[in-house]
Amino acid sequence: MPPYHQYAVMACAASPTAWYCWISPWLLGESEEAKHLISLGPPSACGQQRIVVGHNVCYDRARVIEEYHVERDSGIRWIDTMSLHVAVKGISSVQRPAWTAWRKAKDKEEAQSKSEYNVQESLRHLSPLSNERLIAEMEAEMVLERRDSEEESDPQFERWESITATNSLLEVARLYCGIAMNKETRNAFMSDTPEAIRKDLAKYLSYCASDVFTTHAVFQKVLPLFLKACPHPVSWVGIMRMGSSILTVNQEWERYLERAEDKYRELEGNVKRRLVEVAEATKELMSSGVWANDVFLQQMDWSPKLAGKSRGYWVPTQKELKAFQKRSAANADKANEDLSMPHCHTASPKAQVERPRDVLHKEARLVISQSPPKSCVRRGCPPQKPQNGRSQSLYQGWHHSSPARATFKTERDR
Repeated sequence: MPPYHQYAVMACAASPTAWYCWISPWLLGESEEAKHLISLGPPSACGQQRIVVGHNVCYDRARVIEEYHVERDSGIRWIDTMSLHVAVKGISSVQRPAWTAWRKAKDKEEAQSKSEYNVQESLRHLSPLSNERLIAEMEAEMVLERRDSEEESDPQFERWESITATNSLLEVARLYCGIAMNKETRNAFMSDTPEAIRKDLAKYLSYCASDVFTTHAVFQKVLPLFLKACPHPVSWVGIMRMGSSILTVNQEWERYLERAEDKYRELEGNVKRRLVEVAEATKELMSSGVWANDVFLQQMDWSPKLAGKSRGYWVPTQKELKAFQKRSAANADKANEDLSMPHCHTASPKAQVERPRDVLHKEARLVISQSPPKSCVRRGCPPQKPQNGRSQSLYQGWHHSSPARATFKTERDR
């Protein structure tokens, strides 16, 4: 339960003869201490090794108390179905975006098929000879024919996305076993309180047990495929050893992580600087035309990029600002005579239309909100409320202490 702590609150396991369940005393309200680890029991008296199968077992091992007994062997070996899947039908990070897009399209297609089935079910009460039912059946047949033509039965037309999956148990179970898992209960662990979980404990235990059942089904499918793809015994020994490895740490661990991160950033910065240097050196080859003789550079697009249009923002100089003030003062005398404050006038639409065209594209107005900026000095005019949900143009009533930093928008862009 991440909102509370990172320790386990519930676990399930199954053997050939029985099911096992573990519940944290903190979840049951028997202890205020949340730091409880799962116990798989002491090692066998006869020294017999135990095998635990799980999906992404690194997450499970971190919450098992026997894995912290470094002074003696716990007698447990872990088999990770996620590692077996990666070796058989895994997916690389480069393929992940394309696979994710395919999965979304596939889910959308399945949802559409389900809605079509619901439509057919709703038409069952109609007469077989009714026009509405005949039209619906014809449309359904056309959709099926188009879908069959797109999905060829020949294996050479099979898409690569359909024979692989990401590493989550949800997708792996769907790929190997055709099991559609429901993860709504898992999401409840992220938001529910311990009291709410205790009230419906059977539902959460059933969810844990269903995960165990699904992991076992995946293991039955993926293990033979792994042994066929990697038949050498060394591969199997590597799986067993890597799944049970231990990394001992002490108080220097945090410093090691910091040094490793600093070294990574240093190397990454060196690579980026080197790439910039190579790009700058390559850019110099454009004028000489040497790039045309290079096998790799001649495949690049060397056409110059034209500058795009301005977004219409203009920072006026002192001279332009004074000229704008004079024109604004002259226009203020002609517009909105009904306003009570003489210094807060805004040119009327008629006055703006009558301005010469060669002046319109040079002049700008500063739109100021209700509260004046700290760098402005008021000349005795109270702030006006915005009309029609928009701020008024109050430039005539303000003197900006730093005009060169003010950003204006030209009249032609309004």
